[in-house]
Formats: sequence, C-alpha cells, structure tokens
Amino acid sequence: MSSKSAIERLITDELRAQVEGVLPPRDAWDRFLASIEPSGGSESASAEAPLGNSGLDQAPNEVAVEYLDGHRWVNTGSTRRKPRLGVLAGVAATLLLAAGVLVVADANRGDQVVTGPTQSSDVAEATPSRPAADPVAAPTVFDPVSGYRWSRVAANDPGVFGDEREQGISSLTVGGPGLVAVGQADGPAVWTSVDGIAWSQPPGNEAVFDIGGGMASVTAGGPGLVAVGVAFDEDGPGEDGAAVWTSSDGLMWSRVPHDEAVFGGAAMTSVTAGGRGLVAVGWDGHPHGGESNAVVWTSPDGLSWSRVPYNDAIQGDVAGAWMWDVTAGGPGLVAVGTTTDGAAVWTSVDGINWSRVSHDETVFANSEMRSVTTGGPGLVAVGGTGNYSLPVGAKDGAAVWTSVDGSVWSRVPHDEQAFGAAGMTDVTAGGPGLVAVGFATDGAAVWTSVNGIVWSRVPHDDELFRVRNPVDMTSVVAGGPGLVAAGWSGADNPNNTADAAVWVAELEN
Repeated sequence: MSSKSAIERLITDELRAQVEGVLPPRDAWDRFLASIEPSGGSESASAEAPLGNSGLDQAPNEVAVEYLDGHRWVNTGSTRRKPRLGVLAGVAATLLLAAGVLVVADANRGDQVVTGPTQSSDVAEATPSRPAADPVAAPTVFDPVSGYRWSRVAANDPGVFGDEREQGISSLTVGGPGLVAVGQADGPAVWTSVDGIAWSQPPGNEAVFDIGGGMASVTAGGPGLVAVGVAFDEDGPGEDGAAVWTSSDGLMWSRVPHDEAVFGGAAMTSVTAGGRGLVAVGWDGHPHGGESNAVVWTSPDGLSWSRVPYNDAIQGDVAGAWMWDVTAGGPGLVAVGTTTDGAAVWTSVDGINWSRVSHDETVFANSEMRSVTTGGPGLVAVGGTGNYSLPVGAKDGAAVWTSVDGSVWSRVPHDEQAFGAAGMTDVTAGGPGLVAVGFATDGAAVWTSVNGIVWSRVPHDDELFRVRNPVDMTSVVAGGPGLVAAGWSGADNPNNTADAAVWVAELEN
C-alpha cells in the first residue's frame, strides 16, 4: 500500500470539504476500495491523479481516514504511528465533514482560519479564567436564553484526552458507569465517566482496539452498549470495512467477528436501538451506477448482524447517497444524510423496508443533514446549507429541519445571527428543549431551542470554545451535571496532534 493511499486522499478531500464546503467526490469510495484491494476498484479510481498534500506525515503502511462527522480513523497497520499527524477533524462538513466538522490541522492550518462574527458583549457573561496551575480552572459562559452555564472539563490525566496522541471523541451516550464516549486514539477508543466531569480510558481493551480505524457512534442496546465504525487491518486480508463492538458495562469491550459479506467495503456512521433490535446506517462503495450507496444493517442483539439488501427505494434516482444518522421516531425509524441532489431523509417501520422521502428542492437542495432526534414538533434534524463551492465563511451556515411524522419536512428559516458561517453536527433533546452542537469560524458552537423552530447560539468565548484552533463539538447528550458535549481540539504540541475534549453545562438557578 502506498504511503499516500486512495483512502488518505479520500479523507483529505473530505476534510478539505469542511473548509472549502465541498461534498465528497463521487468516486471517493471507489478510491477507498482501490486502496484496500489493490487489484480492485474502478478504472476511474486507479487513474485518478493524486490529490494535494494533506499535511500528514505517515509511516509506510499508515492510512488516515477522516470523515465529515468528526471522525478521524487511522490504519497504522504493522507500523505504529509516527508522532506527527494531522489533527482530527469534523463535518461533520464529513466532512460539512465536514459530520460536525473536523478540520485538518497541519502546519499551514493557521492560514485557513476565517474570522467569523462575534457575539455582542452585552449578551455573553464570561468568567475570567483562573490560574493555569489549577487543573479544574476554566472560563465559563452563561447563556441567558437557556439558563445554562457552560465550562470545559480539564483532563484529570493528560494521557486521557491528549498526551501527543491522535485523539478525538465522535459520539456520547448515557450508559455503563454513567456516560460512555467513543472515538479514536491511534485506533478505536472508549472513554467513561460517572458524572461527566472525571473521565478515564478503561484498561484491558488493548487487544480489541489494536487496529486501525475508529468508533463513530455508540448507543445503549444489545448486551448493554453497542458501538459502530470502521476497522482497517493490514495483517488480516479482508478485515477492512464496517465494524461493531459490544460491551456489557462500558469498560470491557469485544469486537463482533468480521464478516466480509456483511461489513466489507463499507463504513457504519450511526447506530440506534430500534426496529427488531438495533439498526445501523452508513455507506459503501459497491457500485450501483458507479456511485456510493446508502446502507442499512440490522441486528436482534448487537452480536449478529445482517446487511439490508440493496434497494432502489433507498437510493432513489440519485447517483450517490450517504446516511449519517438514524433514530427511532416517525413511523418507526428515521435516517438522514446526503445525496448528490442535497439533504435526504429515509423512513422505515421495521428497519428492513425503507423508503426515501420525496425530494423537495425548497427544503432539501444545496444542503446536508448530519443528525436527527425526536423533539420539537416531532423530529428535528440539523446540518448545514449553502453554496458548497464557497468557503465556510461564505456559506449560508447551519441549518435545521423539522417534521411532525418523519415524512413531511420543512426547513427553519435562516437566521444569520444564529446560523451564520457555521454547521451543526449533532442534536439531542435536552436543556431548554433541544441542544445542537457543531462548529463555526470562531470555534466550537452550541445552539439551544425550546421548540426546535426558534434557535439561539450560546455566546462565544475564545478561551472556552476555541481553546486551540481548530476545535469542533461532534456530540451532545443530556447527562452528567445537565448537558455534556464532546469532540476534539488542536493540541498544544509540536506534533500537531489532536486532543479529545469535553464540555459540560449546568442549569443555573
């Protein structure tokens, strides 16, 4: 495998999409397949000229995979990671990754920063940071609209969130000892916390996680907890593709054995309890018309999985489709994502039979949905909208959609003050009603809403939400002291690694 494999170039494109606002190339997954199957892939993929330098220094067999939804997954193969790597990124602009958005952080990253609008000083109340010697000292910001005060969790152990390793959190859920986070730390990784404040990485999982890749999503279900993502293993031919891990307590994990027919050539991006047990969604590169396809998997128990057969009703009349998130709601299940003609929604009663909601240009065009949850009038989805040929600062910004039943959707009117030059990567029921997190040109961002229709952005503070550039929130849950959000930030070290990051919010009396 070449040092600049097709998958690295895919990820580089996807991360650049976060900054430049470009959807992943239509042949991206073909190039990924070519990277893991030298004799396979499409002719067009093999003929593709190498993309620009990603800013990553890699060992000979190292592959970096960074997805929009804020995931960075790394295949170290038989050669362990060299210290210097590009930073985790998010859409979550998927790569919106742009999914939340992880942005490539390399030596030139500072040149890519776009200055965004700042909040008026009469809205934000920022408490000055205390001396750096205090490990729990941090600036706090009070949001007068929601009544919550936000702060960033200080790492009780530098090795937990950073320590010059590539680390980033992709997903949070309530479970295990209290809260469980999953993501990447030089491979798949898990963090746990009782209260959302003190976090640790449970020991004893080295054999399970000693593989390239990462976890993208985690949910309560199956034997206790189920996480999904991608795994890459150069020492095991045919072991590359979607991956599932399970745990009874969030502390000890095992990986579901790889089945090429079920997991091969694909990526899982989200999992939820629903249907006949559990449902996961993602995308693959097995061509039907030469493009990537939205994919659904089901499981009765989190241990035995099957892939829903390809269905034209899922793909519709578009050349490519990607599912980024799924939740129980509407007629049974609702999935959201992106197609070549804009944002897309799929619904299912049982997780097996799916249909795509009819495309409405006024609602879905020129946009991407990254996350969906029950709340507001019924369902709320978030993402980004705008001209994807323009830089992030010139895009319309974050976007919100609502639906009563999952079948008919409307887009919340754009509010420049709340949504401008930003993208949302995750949304959950909590706080005053709903909370969304993501990224903006001035750092990580949080939005709140009582009803899913009227939104406001939590006042920005550089010390809290930027910390070190770049920074992105990729997941949020109701838990801990009230709300817990997580993601990653640029690390303060010469190797340009990324640190995992956690923020908490508590209702202030």
